[in-house]
Amino acid sequence: MAAGSRRRPPLDPKHADLDPLYEVAAQECEKRGRRLVLVVDGLDEDADASLECRGIAGLLPKKPPHGMRVIVSGRPNPRVPAGLAADHPLRERGIVRRLSDSPEARIIRDAATTELHTLLEDPEFGQRLLGLLVAARGALSWKDLGELLGITKHAVKAKLRTVVGRSLAPSRVDLLPLDAQSEAEAEKERQTFVIAHAELHETACEDLGWPILDNCLDDLHRWARHYQEKKHWPDHTPNYLLTGYTRLVREEAPDRLAGLVLDPRRQLRLVLRSGADVALRDVESVAPSDGEGVAPALAAAVAVSRDLLRGRVEELPESVARTVARLGDAGRARALVGALGRPVDKAVHLADLARALHARGDEEAAATARAAVRWADTARREAGRFASAVDEAEAAAARAAVALLETALAPDRGDDLREALALLRATRGTGSARYEAWALAASLLAPEHPDEAATLLDGLEEEAEELEARGDSAGAVQVWEAVVASDSARAARLHDRVLAHVTEVWEDGPTLEKVGVVAVAASLVARSRPEPAARLVDAARQYLEGVLGGDGRGLSAADAVHVEFGFRDTLEAFCRALDEAGAPPEAVNRVRELGLRVVPVEAEEEVLDPDPFEDRSFVEAGRVADQALALADRGSEDEAEQRLEQALALLPAGGTGEGLSPVWVAELAGALVRTDALEAAGEMLRTVRRPADQVRVNAALALACADGGQPDAARGYAQEAERGAAGADTDWAHAAQALAGVGDVEGAVDLLTRLGQQPDRAGTRAAWRKTDQAVRIAVAAELAAFSPEAAGEVLLPVLKRLDAARKAVRSQALLTSVVELVPAATRLPSPARELFDDLMEEARTRAARSGPRSWRPEDVLVVAFLRLGAGDLPGRQVDWLRQELRNRGAEHFPTAALAVLHAALGDLAAAEAVAGLPAVPHHRAAALTAVASHLGRVPVRPSPVPGAGGTDSFTRAVQHLALTATPLAAPAPEAALGPLGRVLTTAGWYHALPVLARVAPEAVEAVHEIAAVHLSVTARP
Repeated sequence: MAAGSRRRPPLDPKHADLDPLYEVAAQECEKRGRRLVLVVDGLDEDADASLECRGIAGLLPKKPPHGMRVIVSGRPNPRVPAGLAADHPLRERGIVRRLSDSPEARIIRDAATTELHTLLEDPEFGQRLLGLLVAARGALSWKDLGELLGITKHAVKAKLRTVVGRSLAPSRVDLLPLDAQSEAEAEKERQTFVIAHAELHETACEDLGWPILDNCLDDLHRWARHYQEKKHWPDHTPNYLLTGYTRLVREEAPDRLAGLVLDPRRQLRLVLRSGADVALRDVESVAPSDGEGVAPALAAAVAVSRDLLRGRVEELPESVARTVARLGDAGRARALVGALGRPVDKAVHLADLARALHARGDEEAAATARAAVRWADTARREAGRFASAVDEAEAAAARAAVALLETALAPDRGDDLREALALLRATRGTGSARYEAWALAASLLAPEHPDEAATLLDGLEEEAEELEARGDSAGAVQVWEAVVASDSARAARLHDRVLAHVTEVWEDGPTLEKVGVVAVAASLVARSRPEPAARLVDAARQYLEGVLGGDGRGLSAADAVHVEFGFRDTLEAFCRALDEAGAPPEAVNRVRELGLRVVPVEAEEEVLDPDPFEDRSFVEAGRVADQALALADRGSEDEAEQRLEQALALLPAGGTGEGLSPVWVAELAGALVRTDALEAAGEMLRTVRRPADQVRVNAALALACADGGQPDAARGYAQEAERGAAGADTDWAHAAQALAGVGDVEGAVDLLTRLGQQPDRAGTRAAWRKTDQAVRIAVAAELAAFSPEAAGEVLLPVLKRLDAARKAVRSQALLTSVVELVPAATRLPSPARELFDDLMEEARTRAARSGPRSWRPEDVLVVAFLRLGAGDLPGRQVDWLRQELRNRGAEHFPTAALAVLHAALGDLAAAEAVAGLPAVPHHRAAALTAVASHLGRVPVRPSPVPGAGGTDSFTRAVQHLALTATPLAAPAPEAALGPLGRVLTTAGWYHALPVLARVAPEAVEAVHEIAAVHLSVTARP
């Protein structure tokens, strides 16, 4: 159709004009003395034909050009779509030729029907076999059928030998995608079968009746339970039970779905058989969208499954997902992309996948593009204010918008088109990928929406002018290049502008960095303005040879910096521009040699991958996967699938993890102890391999046992933490807190003294003071119950530092700093008590004297809690804090602390709304957990390590203040479940574990059941 091109034409199948292609193809055939004949078989089965859509019929030519002929076959009804043009030839009765019945087809149909009836007349074997194939909603192998029927697979083969090919057909529908080729499967006798035709399927359903089909469903469920409960999903688990059975359960027994897909042994079997993406896709099918109204145990099981499976995702070359999509498995392709970790990566790859699906006319293209947009929105929210992250997220959003726009260029997709344009115009940043996306969008819009296309390109030109005004010549030329690539009508004007601008910049003072600008500009205008481009390049060449002709010692400061950072790319671009401008090869080689003499040699250890063999294998796998994609694009699906299998075989074999413990193992171990599951907590400890992790887990177990009235066990775990703490960096602080928590005063103080020494290097002292303060507060808070004197001695250095700091001229944040000591200051003896009271009094006095213009949110929050504790409502403070939150944004505000304040005031809706504001998932999870913790009246310990556990020391102090200020409030576990449900939908789900142990212990057990299986496999030597 594309006149000899082997590429599929980029057309929207729902809104395409094929007449130009018909014209070219028919004319090409006519030149060769041949006739173009287009055959359409089964027009009546066109799924796209409807009252609103003309379907395939609307794509056929009304007047075939150059002797072209069109042959269409179909049943009498329906004849043609209602929206087909009135003068279309398909509406003419005279063209219809009624075909007589085909004797051959009648024989095949009758033979297939006879075979089915033969099976239906056999109640012992045939009816059950047919019932199983119909009920399974998927494909079963000889071996599967033999197990279900209680006979050997050879007996099944013998009884069905004549049926296969007419009534039953080979199928790969329930073989895991990316598995072996059909031929290899047949050799291994793993080939699967389905009813050969929809009509035969319907006939079998009607003749069998629901009593038999229900019995067969029961047989399938019993078979699945046998593999789940008795065999625990062994290596020889049938593929159907890992794929097609999931679909059956989802449709026929949805109440069983969670128990199936959240079974950790089945998850691991899927990981080993085909990859973690399949297991993740199954888990997402039962995942709550927002956490509301979902049982905590289910939400927690989904959360831990998602976390563990994502840790097992193997990296694949980018072209693998697109090749899978080209081969017809859009669902698996989306699962592969969905298993990626970062939202920005998901957005980019889903956008590419959507465009690939659209190119082959797959109806999943639009849904995939919308998924790309959703992940792009998430990436933009989470990017924060880091320039590189923002540019990356904005570029991803632009690509997602282009994907949605490309799938929306149809009359009935106006909403998607408007959404795509709105997102595209909302993107910002200076990344080249974003400029290219805008230009591509303009090219797509130009045929039917020229005004929109022009508006986009005008916007790009305005951005180029802004970059030009700011002195960013490279960026401006890059944008102009994108505009010219999209609209050749603007080329002459913009080429002149590029030449004028770059010439002016160069004459203003040449540098090596400007050589790169000249290179880009010259490559852009070389064809349309060869002489000016050649003059510009020659001037840059002379400068480059002049400054690099010696040993490079005469370089200016600016050129020396550029040689060190970025000159390698400049050199390659300039050599390319020289060649395009017509410079002789010897001139190009001379410049390259001069440049390479000054380019810094990269350190070998920095450029080599830690495992060079695996890296080379991955590169080679990527190359072969690209070949598979090219074959799929050309329609050579069998070859493409073979090449894809070769690519996957080059990759390292997938495993079940790398032996690293998840960050939440300590939290889970402590939560298990608090639900009276000490033995299960010990299981968690045995899965931990890194010494630092073992310290944290032992410390968590010690504190939990101490809280639960198990002093002997608590001391044992604390001593284990102490033994492992010697070389554990900052993790010794957890051991010190654990020793204090079990009353080992001497051991805690000794550890603090030995391992908490002030460093000699001045540059590290500020960080040390922060660490020292955190561990002293945590240790003192625990010691206060056993030895107030020891607690005072531990805390005294922190108090003295604060006392010295308050006398400084620029002393700030005194109230916030003092409040962080509150959890450790309840039983302080003299002189620590007097010093603390004095600091607190002065801090409150300073806060009272200050006005709103000098207020800090942290200080205002503390004042609000102190007023609440005194029986006064902090209305003025709350109003100010709300306004300040709007001004600063959730990521630059103590959002979690304000949410806790709302909870303490009884405004649960406001508390949850504020806690849900942070865009970063872990920050949002920590804030929501802080609210739930207050509602459940769950005490919070100071963290011995700054920033550990996701909640900062100020928020923990505020949580302590909130409980102190509301002593009469009763626990509200039901209310706490609301924010906890939302926590469990985020990547920071594990923040909820300590609170779940109090308000929903069954959720902790659900996490343990899954984690124990995954981590025991990982921990095997």
